[in-house]
Amino acid sequence: MRALGWSTLVALLLVLAVAPAGAGEGKAVALFNGKNLDGWGHFLEKPEAARADVWSVEEGTLVCKGEPQGYLHTTGEYTSYELVVEWRW
Repeated sequence: MRALGWSTLVALLLVLAVAPAGAGEGKAVALFNGKNLDGWGHFLEKPEAARADVWSVEEGTLVCKGEPQGYLHTTGEYTSYELVVEWRW
């Protein structure tokens, strides 16, 4: 399996919780619901590729096939946050 690019690794890390702009201090927001990719946008180096061909959710885990390279991003905007993640390579 080909090594994942840095942008893919960063996207994998952005899955658990941050506080959105304007939220009360200490309130966590779950970015990944463990069921689907609602609330997430994407960029792929091959625009003709479908997100579902690269990114999927299996048993509550975000899975990336790594080809074509790209990244996921939240559709919301966040500032002044603490990011908490779990990931594995």
